[in-house]
Amino acid sequence: MKKYIVLIFTIILASCVSLSTKKAEIKKQLIKPELMPKLSKGFVIQKLPNWQFHGFHNVLHYTPKELMDVGDEFIYNSISASNNDSKGESLQSIVDRSINKRMNTVKITNFKMFKEPTQYGESIIVTYDSKISGKEYKTIKQYYKYKSRVYRVFFSARKKNFDKYSKDAIRMMKTFTITE
Repeated sequence: MKKYIVLIFTIILASCVSLSTKKAEIKKQLIKPELMPKLSKGFVIQKLPNWQFHGFHNVLHYTPKELMDVGDEFIYNSISASNNDSKGESLQSIVDRSINKRMNTVKITNFKMFKEPTQYGESIIVTYDSKISGKEYKTIKQYYKYKSRVYRVFFSARKKNFDKYSKDAIRMMKTFTITE
């Protein structure tokens, strides 16, 4: 009987040590940026532990882990980031063209656009709701122009999930850093 009590006590003690190790690891993940050099092309976003990286169409994507195995929800509820050559265009004209292209393919409502100063110069933030194939979405996009590149970071989620994940998404988006 004493052997079983010692064994159970040892298992419980090991579990407690493992739990504190996991908490320390999660804290490290919050502090340490995750760099995906092949996909990020000159930028980094700090990932929260409850989000998972996945590549889709050569764009950096993060999705809440709990949605990764729920059908195609990992595509519809994610933070995405990419960059392209600005081809000498102004940031405003690039944003206008991007939004007009989007408006030609889906119905957009509650559209708002404003400018925000950043360490890379002025950025443009766009928010809107949309409806695609009967499903409602909410989107936050932030555009930066730095040197000759345009960076786009956005969070898009189904309307039913937006409020649940938006605080984490915005927190991650604020860690966006250009590394070139």
